[in-house]
Amino acid sequence: MWQIQNTPKNWKVILLAFLMFSIIWVLLAFGIHLASAEVTLGTDYYTFYTAARMYLFDGTNPYSDEVTQMAQLGIIGRPASPEEDQLAFAYPFFMLFLVIPFGWLDITYSQAFWMSLNVVFSVSVLISTLHNNKMLIVLALTSYPIVFGLFLGNFAYLLGFILLFVMDQIIFSKPPKSTQWLIGFLLAWTTGKPQLTSFILIFILMIGYKSKYFLILKSFALSTIILTSVSLLLIPEWPIVWLQQIQKYAQYNQSELAYIFSVLLQNTQFEGIVFPILIIATVVSMIIWHYLREKTTEKVLVFYDILFANFFLSLSLLLMPRTLSYDQILIFIGLVLGSKFLNNYKITIPLWLFYSSLSWITFASGDILGLSSTNVIFPLIASTTWPLLFWLINKKTLREFKYAHT
Repeated sequence: MWQIQNTPKNWKVILLAFLMFSIIWVLLAFGIHLASAEVTLGTDYYTFYTAARMYLFDGTNPYSDEVTQMAQLGIIGRPASPEEDQLAFAYPFFMLFLVIPFGWLDITYSQAFWMSLNVVFSVSVLISTLHNNKMLIVLALTSYPIVFGLFLGNFAYLLGFILLFVMDQIIFSKPPKSTQWLIGFLLAWTTGKPQLTSFILIFILMIGYKSKYFLILKSFALSTIILTSVSLLLIPEWPIVWLQQIQKYAQYNQSELAYIFSVLLQNTQFEGIVFPILIIATVVSMIIWHYLREKTTEKVLVFYDILFANFFLSLSLLLMPRTLSYDQILIFIGLVLGSKFLNNYKITIPLWLFYSSLSWITFASGDILGLSSTNVIFPLIASTTWPLLFWLINKKTLREFKYAHT
């Protein structure tokens, strides 16, 4: 059985780990470049790259039509029609800080370094999280959302693994002060994709507060202020232009709040109330989690944290206006955390094989009954069944553990 651990790190070990990370990152980047020099790997990354490069060399506003048109020409070879994805940059300006270091490189090298960074970071997080479940590390990288998220190069992939790292640290460990500062800094970046991270970010901050990890809260607030302030100094109007870009994005992509249920219940009397109901369910669940957490022992507390983390991850996905492959990384985060808690190969390997196989089967199935298998059916099945399965698997053990302490 796992134990909550305080894991202070010697600075020499940290320095060595950083050095190894950097060497592997660079070597892998050159390997990816050799294998894919003639191919643009990710359309999403190309949009970020175009915005970063044009700002870096010409000072062009990344939200401008000029940037959008250049992205369209680079990806589809022509201007996009009004009903197509316009491929516009629709993120807070500070998210470009992640791409600008690669913006001065040719796209073939730039995309290689970005993909390499994502690969090495995600594998490092998985090794850190599943160090007692090493057989799951390979399985964890085989699902359709992870593979496609990596190749598309969307920010969601990196942010998803940041969320996984942070939740592993605050639920399973007692992070030292230096790690708490790092966690707060990393969490600040997750605000760059609020439709993906908002609800789980609130949950993480609540755990930080309840666990008295006040340095995480301070670091998060300070880092967010710095990122926002620097962005305002560089482009004072970016918040307004960004919101306008989001509105345009929602229109040409026909995005709807609570997309999955909106599609399932379209043209019914329930279509308009799905989103408010899910919001109410989220708030009520937060209250229930708070109540249960106040009246439990440490090991049961970890169970409740993971159970509700899975529930909020699923709710986040169900609330989102779109559920593309890289957004489904939320399901993956919950599976990894639940697998670590279960720590039983006889249970976790069949579960991973089931969900990974299901993701690829739905991908190959195309549309079923007029519904997208990848954007509706798979995320609906996975997000609703996994939290329930996790609760059922642990229900008996939890009851016995409670009984033993009464």
